[in-house]
Amino acid sequence: MATPDKLEETFESAKVVNGAAPNGDILNAFMGTEDLISMGGHLLKHMRDEERWGGPNESFKPMDFVIAAHEVARDQTAGEAIETQVRPERRQPLKLSFNMFIGFWLPRVAEVAYGSEYAAQVRSIIDEVQ
Repeated sequence: MATPDKLEETFESAKVVNGAAPNGDILNAFMGTEDLISMGGHLLKHMRDEERWGGPNESFKPMDFVIAAHEVARDQTAGEAIETQVRPERRQPLKLSFNMFIGFWLPRVAEVAYGSEYAAQVRSIIDEVQ
């Protein structure tokens, strides 16, 4: 199931891999960037927003996952908590928040966390939006 807990497990396993001996895991290339790690943490907190999504560990359909990520990216770009109630540490450039975080990083994280079919749906949604 596409839950925040499963996403958090994925992030934690990537940290362990990166802290030890990298084994070529797909997330190794993305988890080393502090800004992407921060946005991933904000996505996780946003996905756990009961008021917005209906539960602390709600299962996210691919469309909901992309919407949550877009809301995080908008807040990161604006430099303030507008959509997510998660205050960014600093304002991020569009190329990082949307091109890297949404266009490049999100589908790859979805694949590792939720599987290739889920990731294909996420990619399809992102392609339609862009």
